[in-house]
Amino acid sequence: MPRKRLEANVLPVLGILLLLIPVYLLTRWIRISGAADSHEAAVAEFGSILPHVLQDPLASTLFAFGCATAGAAVGAIALVRLSEWRRWVGAAILGVGGLLASWFAWTLL
Repeated sequence: MPRKRLEANVLPVLGILLLLIPVYLLTRWIRISGAADSHEAAVAEFGSILPHVLQDPLASTLFAFGCATAGAAVGAIALVRLSEWRRWVGAAILGVGGLLASWFAWTLL
């Protein structure tokens, strides 16, 4: 497969995969915090499935922020380099990644 065609297929897939992580973490937090009795219980349950390094709320938020930022960067690259429908996918990845990165940056304040 020619390099340009391979790049055209890899960038959108990579951007979507990078955004799946923060979307999963955000939806998991919303589901857990709505059902938990206290904030401490919600934090403990949220961190229970994460690796030990990411169990700290600051670490998990920074990780999600990094994934969202990387996804937005891949979306921006796809927006500039690709054409046809892949450009629209890149724009959507850039938009969603930017919104998620903004959300996680706001929660870090």
